[in-house]
Amino acid sequence: QMKGLKISSNKTAVTVAGIPVNTKKAVWWDGGIHAREWISPATNIYIAHSLLSSYGTDPTITHLVDQFDYYILPVFNVDGYAYTWKTDRLWRKTRSKTSQPGCFGADPNRNWNYHWCEGGASPDPCDDTYCGSKPFSEVETAQVSNFLRAHNDTVVHYINFHSYSQLWMSPWGYTTKKPEQFKLQDDGSAKAVKALGAVFGKH
Repeated sequence: QMKGLKISSNKTAVTVAGIPVNTKKAVWWDGGIHAREWISPATNIYIAHSLLSSYGTDPTITHLVDQFDYYILPVFNVDGYAYTWKTDRLWRKTRSKTSQPGCFGADPNRNWNYHWCEGGASPDPCDDTYCGSKPFSEVETAQVSNFLRAHNDTVVHYINFHSYSQLWMSPWGYTTKKPEQFKLQDDGSAKAVKALGAVFGKH
């Protein structure tokens, strides 16, 4: 079962015809889309704890929570994550059945409907980068997609945490063509990398 949380101060809620309406924009963060990357769920839990415990005492965090709602899904790939604890530490995919006997799961990071199963993904159910039988064949990606579509008017920011490499990556991954929002993404990425470097001395 996938479990996430919403962190909000509701400071910017307004009332329309007697009904409270939340006008705040929101961000979505998730971790553990690749089952074996244990540090990414832990990172999301740490961030959630920091937002909750420091609100009202840390001016920066208080401002951020007042300005945005935070949807955090610590463990995206729940079944795969559990499998890494009990059976195979290096398991990466989900644990769904496939058309190939003895081969289980798809790579949820390659199971989305946008440019599905193109470069960097495999149609072979036995491969670690198997894209699934179709877009959103995995319940995990389907549920997250449904949630994001339902909140399309408020969610303006998505970060998917991984543990491999020290990289800050932004769209697009399927082409060298830059998206319309590239400057905004690039500026934000540069600030994030600089902030990480200031804390840890590297990024």
